[in-house]
Amino acid sequence: MKKSPLFALFSIFFFLTLVSAIPYNVTDVVNGATIEHRFYYNQQHFMTIIDASGTLAIRPHPGVDVNGWGSTLYLRLFSQAPF
Repeated sequence: MKKSPLFALFSIFFFLTLVSAIPYNVTDVVNGATIEHRFYYNQQHFMTIIDASGTLAIRPHPGVDVNGWGSTLYLRLFSQAPF
Protein backbone atom coordinates (compact mmCIF):
# COMPACT_ATOMS: atom_id res chain seq x y z
CA MET A 1 0.00 0.00 0.00
CA LYS A 2 1.34 3.41 -0.98
CA LYS A 3 2.04 5.69 1.98
CA SER A 4 0.35 9.07 2.19
CA PRO A 5 2.56 12.10 1.46
CA LEU A 6 1.79 13.25 4.99
CA PHE A 7 3.19 10.05 6.49
CA ALA A 8 6.29 11.83 7.87
CA LEU A 9 4.14 14.53 9.50
CA PHE A 10 1.91 11.97 11.18
CA SER A 11 4.94 9.92 12.24
CA ILE A 12 6.39 12.96 13.99
CA PHE A 13 3.02 13.77 15.58
CA PHE A 14 2.67 10.15 16.73
CA PHE A 15 6.20 10.18 18.19
CA LEU A 16 5.51 13.42 20.07
CA THR A 17 2.27 11.91 21.36
CA LEU A 18 4.14 8.91 22.73
CA VAL A 19 6.88 10.87 24.46
CA SER A 20 4.75 13.65 25.89
CA ALA A 21 2.24 13.77 28.70
CA ILE A 22 -0.13 15.84 26.55
CA PRO A 23 -3.24 13.77 25.77
CA TYR A 24 -3.30 14.04 21.95
CA ASN A 25 -4.35 11.13 19.79
CA VAL A 26 -4.65 10.44 16.04
CA THR A 27 -6.81 7.68 14.59
CA ASP A 28 -6.93 6.63 10.95
CA VAL A 29 -10.19 5.72 9.22
CA VAL A 30 -9.92 4.08 5.78
CA ASN A 31 -12.92 4.29 3.47
CA GLY A 32 -11.96 2.84 0.08
CA ALA A 33 -9.24 5.09 -1.39
CA THR A 34 -9.94 7.84 1.15
CA ILE A 35 -7.95 8.02 4.39
CA GLU A 36 -9.13 10.22 7.27
CA HIS A 37 -6.67 11.17 10.00
CA ARG A 38 -8.76 12.25 12.99
CA PHE A 39 -7.04 14.35 15.65
CA TYR A 40 -8.20 14.30 19.26
CA TYR A 41 -7.29 16.21 22.39
CA ASN A 42 -8.52 14.19 25.36
CA GLN A 43 -11.90 13.06 23.99
CA GLN A 44 -12.47 16.14 21.78
CA HIS A 45 -12.24 15.56 18.02
CA PHE A 46 -10.74 18.88 16.90
CA MET A 47 -9.51 18.31 13.32
CA THR A 48 -9.60 15.87 10.42
CA ILE A 49 -7.12 15.66 7.56
CA ILE A 50 -8.54 13.80 4.56
CA ASP A 51 -6.35 12.25 1.86
CA ALA A 52 -8.63 11.41 -1.07
CA SER A 53 -6.90 10.32 -4.29
CA GLY A 54 -4.29 13.08 -4.26
CA THR A 55 -6.51 15.81 -2.84
CA LEU A 56 -5.67 16.98 0.66
CA ALA A 57 -8.52 18.41 2.75
CA ILE A 58 -8.11 19.96 6.19
CA ARG A 59 -11.32 20.15 8.22
CA PRO A 60 -11.15 21.93 11.59
CA HIS A 61 -13.77 21.18 14.22
CA PRO A 62 -14.24 24.26 16.41
CA GLY A 63 -15.88 24.14 19.78
CA VAL A 64 -17.61 21.19 21.40
CA ASP A 65 -20.76 21.03 19.22
CA VAL A 66 -20.75 17.56 17.59
CA ASN A 67 -22.41 19.04 14.48
CA GLY A 68 -20.31 22.23 14.45
CA TRP A 69 -17.85 21.46 11.67
CA GLY A 70 -15.98 24.44 10.27
CA SER A 71 -15.04 25.05 6.66
CA THR A 72 -13.01 22.51 4.70
CA LEU A 73 -9.77 23.67 3.10
CA TYR A 74 -8.93 21.71 -0.06
CA LEU A 75 -5.32 21.65 -1.26
CA ARG A 76 -4.33 20.23 -4.63
CA LEU A 77 -1.34 20.82 -6.87
CA PHE A 78 -2.16 23.19 -9.72
CA SER A 79 0.04 23.72 -12.72
CA GLN A 80 -0.44 26.07 -15.66
CA ALA A 81 2.23 24.38 -17.73
CA PRO A 82 1.35 24.51 -21.42
CA PHE A 83 0.70 21.13 -22.98
